[in-house]
Amino acid sequence: LSTSTQLSDLKEIKHLILAVATDRAGNKSLPIEYAFWSDFTAPNVNISPIATPTNMRDINIPVSATYNIVDPANTLSLFYVLDAEISYKPFISPIPLKNLENGTHTVKAYASDKAGNVGEIKISNPFMVDFMPPTITYTAQPSSNMSTYNSAKINFSVIDNESGVQAYNCKLTLNNIEIPNANCTAGQDVNLSITQNGNYKFSVTATDKVGNM
Repeated sequence: LSTSTQLSDLKEIKHLILAVATDRAGNKSLPIEYAFWSDFTAPNVNISPIATPTNMRDINIPVSATYNIVDPANTLSLFYVLDAEISYKPFISPIPLKNLENGTHTVKAYASDKAGNVGEIKISNPFMVDFMPPTITYTAQPSSNMSTYNSAKINFSVIDNESGVQAYNCKLTLNNIEIPNANCTAGQDVNLSITQNGNYKFSVTATDKVGNM
């Protein structure tokens, strides 16, 4: 003999079912107890803000989670994906991101509990990984042999499409000795006065907002 009972409107507490069988002669079995917990609350995750921009290729992202603790044995499982990945990976906080590519990224994460409740997918703030230095391009420069000139014109540009240009610096040397040169503006002509014979060298260095140089 077997039977079943449909339970409805259960609350999120611990329940106890006590079952006793009675035969036609009136004999009763020993009671059997069955305890279980009802849990209908989905867990929730919170992804900590991610610093942006950054020049770090490996990042650990802390994630916190809340869930219904009515059942002391309840446990959580955490899952994440990076960018357009499809398959979620299990993780234990923090999310370990390795060998990130240059560019903008986002992370998605969610949690499920032992009862089978699945939480909402949360999305991190977009964060930029930038490990490329600014690009310096000379758009105008003198020839390598200027024996008949007493001046030179140089024009250059500094571009960084990721975190942006933080600063740039110009340096003029004569026979490997630095000489003053106040004119240093990207996109404008730099006019150099050639006052004596020798080997002149003009160079530009640039740094972006995360320190790439």
